[in-house]
Amino acid sequence: MGKDVECRSLCSQEVNRKGVKWGRQLIKDGYVTEWIVDNLPAATSFVTVDRSRKYYSTGFKLGYQDYSPADGSSRFFIHNHYTIVIRWRQAPGKAGDEGGKVIVGFEVYPKSIGADEREENSCPKDIHGDHSGMEFYLKPNNTKLEREVSWCVVHSE
Repeated sequence: MGKDVECRSLCSQEVNRKGVKWGRQLIKDGYVTEWIVDNLPAATSFVTVDRSRKYYSTGFKLGYQDYSPADGSSRFFIHNHYTIVIRWRQAPGKAGDEGGKVIVGFEVYPKSIGADEREENSCPKDIHGDHSGMEFYLKPNNTKLEREVSWCVVHSE
């Protein structure tokens, strides 16, 4: 508490085919993730297009949906990097005199950052730059098709 940490990998998770399908559906449906620290929900701030107002929303989206410029097909990206801001102050009374702190705000700013844009420690090479994103992709499962095709192969001598 009270110390800035530039970047740290917190976890790594492999997701199976069923999990990817489920995650893509959650992103498509606009699923919002909610984290809680010291009974405070995470908030994400937004600024209006004309930059005249700033407002907060509880939680943050799991990811976002985009469309391929090549063929217009849907692509889904998962947020896999989070900037976490915890605002705190000295605790009141004796606890504060003894160095105690109280959390007064908790903000999360998600990003989707592709694997090729990360260092070996999983931290982004450039946190502030534009990123290609971590696509939540399902490789086509052609196992059944391959079986059907192999049954149709005719060998001749």
